Amino acid sequence: MTGPAAMRPARPTLRCLRDDLGLPLPAVTDPLDEIEHPILAKTAEQFAADDAKHERIRAVDDQVLFTVKVQRWRGAVWVDADLPWLVAAGRREDGSTDDFYAALEADGKTA
Repeated sequence: MTGPAAMRPARPTLRCLRDDLGLPLPAVTDPLDEIEHPILAKTAEQFAADDAKHERIRAVDDQVLFTVKVQRWRGAVWVDADLPWLVAAGRREDGSTDDFYAALEADGKTA
């Protein structure tokens, strides 16, 4: 008997690291999936098996993006075959236009 198929380790995009998380870009020899941050750890955990259920971000309709939530951090994950990418991240600001998902929806409508 075999277990669920595993996805490759989740990675952040360089834009997400620099612009959204405010982290320095790693050296080219540093694996992106080993960078420490709560939203990156949660993304890796949530997308460890490809048969896990994920909540889609319905406000974005031109790409399939999934939610990641930990503490006050929120993220958007795009999956390319078996490789999940954290493409955007931000903080939850309940009721504010600065809230990550509200801003993502507004940006999507603008685009």
